[in-house]
Amino acid sequence: MAQVALKNISKEFEKGVFGIKDANIDIADGEFVVLVGPSGCGKSTTLRIIAGLEEASEGEVFIGNKMVNDVPPKDRDIAMVFQNYALYPHMNVYQNISFGLKLRKYDSKEIAARVKNAAEILDLTNLLERKPKALSGGQRQRVALGRSIVRQPSVFLFDEPLSNLDAKLRVQMRTEISKLHNRLKTTMIYVTHDQVEAMTLGDRIIVMKDSIIQQTDTPMNLYNNPVNKFVAGFIGSPSMNFIKGTLRKRDVYTLDDGSVVIKLQNGMPDSLSSFVDKEIIMGIRPEDITLSDSNNGIPLTIEVSEMMGNEIYLYMTTGSSSIVSRVPPDVEVEEGGNVMVDFNFSKAHFFNPVTEEKI
Repeated sequence: MAQVALKNISKEFEKGVFGIKDANIDIADGEFVVLVGPSGCGKSTTLRIIAGLEEASEGEVFIGNKMVNDVPPKDRDIAMVFQNYALYPHMNVYQNISFGLKLRKYDSKEIAARVKNAAEILDLTNLLERKPKALSGGQRQRVALGRSIVRQPSVFLFDEPLSNLDAKLRVQMRTEISKLHNRLKTTMIYVTHDQVEAMTLGDRIIVMKDSIIQQTDTPMNLYNNPVNKFVAGFIGSPSMNFIKGTLRKRDVYTLDDGSVVIKLQNGMPDSLSSFVDKEIIMGIRPEDITLSDSNNGIPLTIEVSEMMGNEIYLYMTTGSSSIVSRVPPDVEVEEGGNVMVDFNFSKAHFFNPVTEEKI
């Protein structure tokens, strides 16, 4: 096992075009860290620089206490799992898992012991004689994992390994990877565009956008304390609602979006005072919006109702603002109907509309 550190790492593909820009990352020994962000944000480039498949334009990469900028990938003591399984179709599961060890001239008894251990961890013991064509997608991905496990590397690198699987298999494999980390206690770095994978797998999450790290934190801190509008909107499903309007203050703060005036509760952050009579963006999560039992709520019109089984997503509008709420499955609502809702303002977030930084 080993810690991983990136110091002032940048990758410039051509003049002014960066894959990653001035990144500083510290990953502890045995930690599971997820790099997440939209396509093109630089997360895979970061992983490839750690692996040695991409050369950094600036900065230093450390694995353990050793700088590895000039160390070839095969000597970095890492194992990488890609989204395509890259299994040899003419080899059975045992041969696929053991192939890398044979190339490294390991003793046959050592190979057999390592393959047996990996097969037990991944529930592949009864599949060792099968060829890849006789395996399901989830089983093939487990074989790819087994090929990495037998290497016993200091660091595992995962590049969107579940993106080719269907929804049910993705959930199953997320569980398998979590169990694998709990058992091996090896440093793992995982790249995904799926924020649900990030939230469920990572000890810490690194959120990236436009080649720049936006925030690094635990899943719950990212969810509850996003540093800017992008992180707030990217983490959470359905994503956070944003209402842009002018902040006023008489007896209490109000937010006027041009079609409705939302009265905020007492105890709003002192930092809002500098935005009075200016535009701000209020963010509030779907679970913090509830149907009101009184006429003092905020009037909304239901556009679409989505039954999810254990809850209902209500897509609503109020003039210029669109809002999503999560309500219990037994609530009776009609598309096109009007409702009153309450906001839990203690859970609201406020953002500067120019910088999009949290106020």
